[in-house]
Amino acid sequence: MTSTERRGGSLMADLESESRDSARKGPQGRTVGTRMLVSVALAVLSLFVLGYVVYSTFRGYANDPRRQAFFTVVADSETGEVDVHFPLPDDGRGYPAVNPKTGKRTLYPAESCYWTKDGKAKLDPTYVILNGWFEKPGPTKCPDCGRTVTKSNRMPPDALMQKAWDAAESAKKR
Repeated sequence: MTSTERRGGSLMADLESESRDSARKGPQGRTVGTRMLVSVALAVLSLFVLGYVVYSTFRGYANDPRRQAFFTVVADSETGEVDVHFPLPDDGRGYPAVNPKTGKRTLYPAESCYWTKDGKAKLDPTYVILNGWFEKPGPTKCPDCGRTVTKSNRMPPDALMQKAWDAAESAKKR
């Protein structure tokens, strides 16, 4: 029995079959379908990487300290309203700055006080305008805790801030 009889075909049929198979294969012996699948997978992976790069770039931009340096916390001396993300005045006149809601020059830099009346720390500060802006004599006192507030007021120790954070977390779980 010859090889052509076992396969049930002729030598010409075998050559035609091989040429069809080689036409479907690429230069490295992979089929066209495999190359297409690899190309699509690489394109999808590239899109995910590009998306991550764009996301992380814009996420980092919002919290960039160099950008945040152009904003400050201000309080309105008449209404007591606080804006924690106010752009620094650029009109050359400084403070008091113009309140965009009222049009009056009543916005002053505010210092934060993280203390409570009973000597504990709190997570949400009380914002206080220093007496020096109004040329009042004496130290500035926090209306909530009664402590003296200074320029670049110091925060409570880390241990007290951790207790305040733990208390806030346990209150959320209830």
